[in-house]
Amino acid sequence: MKKVLLLSVLLCAAVMIILGCAQEQTADESAASKTQTETAAETPQEDTPMAKYSRAEVDQITFGTGDKPRAQIVTNFGTMVLELWPDVAPLHCKNFVYLTQKGMYDSLNVFRLGANFMLQSGCPIGDGSGGPGYTIEAEFSDRPHVKGTLSMARSSDPNSASSQFFICLAPYPSLDGKYTVFGQIVEGMEMLDQFNQAETQPNPMRGGENTLPVQPLYLKISMLGE
Repeated sequence: MKKVLLLSVLLCAAVMIILGCAQEQTADESAASKTQTETAAETPQEDTPMAKYSRAEVDQITFGTGDKPRAQIVTNFGTMVLELWPDVAPLHCKNFVYLTQKGMYDSLNVFRLGANFMLQSGCPIGDGSGGPGYTIEAEFSDRPHVKGTLSMARSSDPNSASSQFFICLAPYPSLDGKYTVFGQIVEGMEMLDQFNQAETQPNPMRGGENTLPVQPLYLKISMLGE
């Protein structure tokens, strides 16, 4: 009888010890979980490219009557000079100057290059999927797409332009009236001939079309006279 009682006491003691350990472990896990949650909540989030740009700030850019701002484009092949046309597409010119001043165009790649067509750039991500986080309204005109024309890329929505642009490597009249023309290369036109001769390969971001440069091509844009 005494042995049975002693065994019962030992079993009860063992159960109490096990339950106590389990409660301590649960409390420890809860505290650890709380600490991780608080740390995650207090950790500053990294700035995304979009956080630096504001559509409202674009409207603060101003031009004088008759102004035709110029920008320098440094490329793998040399330097070009671009003239903007605020009298044709004021909003697009403001947007281009704004993004240049904010540094978005400091280091760009050409992610799409079509021979006798155009070179496309202006994506902060570098693959054609990025932008500043806002869009601007279309400003279509009767200005034609000729060699050296600066025009704005967009999606199927006419008012979806943001930061991506293209420069025509040859006349392309089928684009006229469908994309916003807002400038023209006025110096260094021979650089376009070298882009035209650059080797390309299938572009996975463009459904396999042969427009991805084999040799990385870069642009650095800065406004002249600032």
